[in-house]
Amino acid sequence: MLIISSLISLSSYGQQEFRITENGLAPELSSAAVDDLSQSEFYEKTLNWIETNKEEYKLELVEKIQNQSIQFTSTKWNATHLGEKYYIAEYTINLNFEENSIQFEPTAIRLKLNSKYDMGWNDFNLADGAMYLKKGKVIKKYKAYLNDLMARLNKLNMELSKL
Repeated sequence: MLIISSLISLSSYGQQEFRITENGLAPELSSAAVDDLSQSEFYEKTLNWIETNKEEYKLELVEKIQNQSIQFTSTKWNATHLGEKYYIAEYTINLNFEENSIQFEPTAIRLKLNSKYDMGWNDFNLADGAMYLKKGKVIKKYKAYLNDLMARLNKLNMELSKL
């Protein structure tokens, strides 16, 4: 029974992969049922996961409200590229814990050109993706850029769904 429950939970995550549409990030958040653990147990397990994976995902805890929410950032070097230009990406994620469910909500993505010169951080607009699409399809030169950018969100979301 536990195996079936886990498979259903994982398959629901698979259907909620993040992508960029004309209206920006879709879905805006991912929600999953947590049946086997209490809200406080899942909160603690998530904090432990963040501590354990701090180096691998370059995680930094920003804010936490006991048993209710966690906000963290994840930084990835050479997360994506456009032509010859590679970008460092910093993702800000809010996790909201409710009884029997968790919400994974990306709230910001900031990009910085990977260069010997510090060009500063620029916000990636999560509310508008129209410039990357034409007639509802991703423009070819942006396809890898957007896929790579969304890969970290989807990986973090999947990893947290396994807890």
